[in-house]
Amino acid sequence: MVICVYGAGSVGCYTGGRLAAAGAEVVFIGRERTARQLTWHGLTLTDWRGAELRVPEPRYETTPGAVAEADLVLLTVKSAATADAAVEMGPLLKPGAVVVSFQNGMRNTEKLHD
Repeated sequence: MVICVYGAGSVGCYTGGRLAAAGAEVVFIGRERTARQLTWHGLTLTDWRGAELRVPEPRYETTPGAVAEADLVLLTVKSAATADAAVEMGPLLKPGAVVVSFQNGMRNTEKLHD
């Protein structure tokens, strides 16, 4: 199963990073600045209990095309960007792909469905 984190900033990198650190195949999609940081430093995850997990070479893309590989998409863009994200990734999703909204706000799932 390929998991795609669409909008991989702080929340998306943490969520996808935990999955990648556990062995899942994760593709992150987000901003160029974040891609550069992860290319240079990898991804280090910590939590309040003292856990420290490393994903040394995360796969991070800056264009929506990688979403076409995903069986599961975790959408972590800001709520105001939901409609734009849906328009970008909608035509690229493979049949049967599941999209889960990890967003604050109301009616995000309705925007995605439309």
